[in-house]
Order: sequence, then C-alpha cells, then structure tokens
Amino acid sequence: MPLVLHDNPHSSNAQKVRFLLAELGQTAELREVPFASPRPDWHLAVNPLGGIPAIVWDGFPLAESNTVLRFIATRSGDTGIYPSDLPDRATVNWLLDAIATFLRPALLPIEQAALGVRPGRGIIGERDPEAAKAAFATALPKLQAFERLIDDSSPWACCGRFTIADVAATPVLHRLRRSGLSLDDIPRLGAWGAACCERPAWATVAATAGV
Repeated sequence: MPLVLHDNPHSSNAQKVRFLLAELGQTAELREVPFASPRPDWHLAVNPLGGIPAIVWDGFPLAESNTVLRFIATRSGDTGIYPSDLPDRATVNWLLDAIATFLRPALLPIEQAALGVRPGRGIIGERDPEAAKAAFATALPKLQAFERLIDDSSPWACCGRFTIADVAATPVLHRLRRSGLSLDDIPRLGAWGAACCERPAWATVAATAGV
C-alpha cells in the first residue's frame, strides 16, 4: 500500500517530509491540504489537530513533522540518516527537538519581516527589510547559542554525516539564506544551510514549492 502524504508545497513542515522522501528515493501519493481554516474533513480524519503534514501508511495515520521523519527513516532501514547506535540516535533526536523548540521560533520573526511569511498561510505578506534587520539583531544571541550545539567538524549538524536533523532544519535554513541578511555573525549556521540546500533532493523540493 502506498504512503499517502497530506501536505502543502508551501508548508515548511511538509517540505521536510518531501525532502526526506526524495533523499531516500521514495514516493508518496500526495493530497494537498489548503491553508484555509477549517481544514477539510478528510484531513481532520487523519490529524484532528489540523496540522500539516500528516501521513497514512497501510491504514496507520501519523502527524507532527519530526515524528513523521523518524517514522519514515526508521521504516526505510537507513541507519545512516537515522542512526541505530543509541548515543547517535539520541543526539539526532536532541537536535530535532532543539530545531523545533528553539531554532524555528528564533527565525520566525526574521522570516515574517524579510520574506512576508505568515504562519499557516505560506509566504503572502509584505516584506520589510529594516524590520528584518532588527529581528535578526534580536535573534542573534539565540542563533549563536544554537551554533554551539551543532557539530563544527563536518558540514552537518551531528554524527559527522547527513541525518534527519539536517532534513528538519533545511526549510528554515533555506528561508534564512533567502532573507537578504548578512550571515557573517553566524558562519556555522550559514555553512550548514549552504550544505543542506546544495543537496539535489532539496532542489526538487524547492522547485516544487517555488521557493
């Protein structure tokens, strides 16, 4: 039975899942969920909370993007992208949580000002470069703290290789790189973003999303 992915190409959380599938050479039956509320009943039947993305695999529904990444990676059996070694897996999970709870919230005000991002509605607003500079200055201490969490001995976040932690961060790192702001004060984040965004699999996701 095929994997069914409920997504929207402009959702950064859905882009993570598309990216992982492309990296693994897997496909899914796509069902596009509109941003408008309330979400369609067919989507709420899978994810009652309404968030995007969600998946259905062999009748099993699952939502929350990082949980979906863990599930798809584990199901694939690829222990490079999601390590089986307990300390390495725990490190990847630590990064996944930190990306969701620390990095993404720190970057959101920058995205809103620099790119017109509106949460849950895609990129539809006005851009304000001066407000973006101010938002970046406010976020800078958090971004520099996050830099200390990621590996500085390879292009990737941890474990010396590309993992689902990198997958999870790529959509927001891509937006940061498109912000027009200088990343000189966060060179590690800048280099990490460049490495992730150069992955051929990400190029296919970015092209589909038009970002």
